[in-house]
Amino acid sequence: MKTYTWTKLLLDDRALATEYDDPDLNKAAGNGLMKLPKGRTAKEVITEYLRGIHAMYKRAVIDWIGEDKLQNLPVDYWLTVPATWSERAKLLTKAAALDASFGSKPNDRLLLIPEPEAAAHLALKSSMHHIEDLIDEKSGVMVSDMGGGTVDITTYEVKRKTPTLKLREITIGKGGKCGGTFVDRNLYKLLAARFGTAFTSFGPQHIGPGSRFMDDFELAKQDFTISNPSRRPRRIALAMRSLVVTPDLEKYYDEGMGQIKLYNEDMNTVFDPVVDVILKLVADQVDQAKRLNEPRIQTIVLVGGFDSSLYIKDRLGPWCAERDIRLTTPWHGAWSAVVCGAVLRGVEGSISDEKKCRRHYGYGAILNTDTETNTTFGMYVSEGGDLEDAHELYSCSLDDAPEDIENDRIEHVGTIKYSLESIDLTKVKSTVDENGHKWYRLELVLNIRMGDEAGVLVYRIFYRGREVGKAELSFSYT
Repeated sequence: MKTYTWTKLLLDDRALATEYDDPDLNKAAGNGLMKLPKGRTAKEVITEYLRGIHAMYKRAVIDWIGEDKLQNLPVDYWLTVPATWSERAKLLTKAAALDASFGSKPNDRLLLIPEPEAAAHLALKSSMHHIEDLIDEKSGVMVSDMGGGTVDITTYEVKRKTPTLKLREITIGKGGKCGGTFVDRNLYKLLAARFGTAFTSFGPQHIGPGSRFMDDFELAKQDFTISNPSRRPRRIALAMRSLVVTPDLEKYYDEGMGQIKLYNEDMNTVFDPVVDVILKLVADQVDQAKRLNEPRIQTIVLVGGFDSSLYIKDRLGPWCAERDIRLTTPWHGAWSAVVCGAVLRGVEGSISDEKKCRRHYGYGAILNTDTETNTTFGMYVSEGGDLEDAHELYSCSLDDAPEDIENDRIEHVGTIKYSLESIDLTKVKSTVDENGHKWYRLELVLNIRMGDEAGVLVYRIFYRGREVGKAELSFSYT
């Protein structure tokens, strides 16, 4: 059976790379870490995966309450997504879930929530029950979600702890594609350089996710630590029969046992580039809070599967201690904090009432420099013409937005298409041109709601303060 892993990252493959992304991410498909079945898109593979999840969920709920009650039970489904994801990636995720039958009943809802925000719900609330002074009111707390594919960081001020926890986002959250698989890709680079084709000739079934080779390395990753370094090399099973074992290679390969030997310096080589990026992300948030004169960050909470790495805590611990920052993990459920927190968000509502926009947004326009710019845009419609139009939406994650769309850091989000089926043209100002054609001029307002509960940008079109049609984002799925 062939396995396909980290397909989720391919949903955001068109996003511009950031300084926090693994620079070799695009090469990952060659070693099986990010490969797709022939003729299938990432969205289609994700749909199949979610379809299996939905079938399992449905069976479990039917066993619990019965199929008749499920049919009449409105359900809110919360999907967690990396906070750094593009709008396209979020919409692809939502489309995959809808195609997999999530939210298929009339009163069901399908909602998205950023992973660090979801994690904050569980990580802070559960730990506060056990450690009363974990966080102080008016202090800063950073939630770092370190998963297999991405690392997402969001920083909050604790506005109040009782009667209910309430947070305020105080910095622009950062993140990158630098999770646990970054370490795996570094291992491939190391072994390819050391053993050449004797290693690279293996297919994904032998050295890809789910293989004995990667299972052994996963155990080695969890065991690696600074505080109690192993004097013996870690052994990874892989019979490289084509390898010519020279005296120099005897140190790194046990031909009799068919095992690769990894020493502490090797583990440092594969871990350090990843941890260095994570430290840079954390330092950026601390500096940003100080620069903005926001509350000092006193607590950092680590969540996600990659936070189980002892080495990450060994590196982050002293850095935090030097800055009088408490480094902690949730009292329980660090690995599942994101999904459990999403459930809490659905049941209890949001604990964050102020959020920061992570990107600049704008649409393409030709400005007349002799006139003032205002919040409306015009549309001319001829008599009998279609009451619909479109605008291109762009985004940028630079600190200072460029003045035009020619900058290479500008990303095309998609095309906002809107229709005006609810407008009454008899009440719209019109003119007749020299050819006798009647034209209507519409002063419209395109409203783009950010931070909506739906988890994606929501578009509405208004004329004279009244919503007059439908607006949605259109983009290519391929």
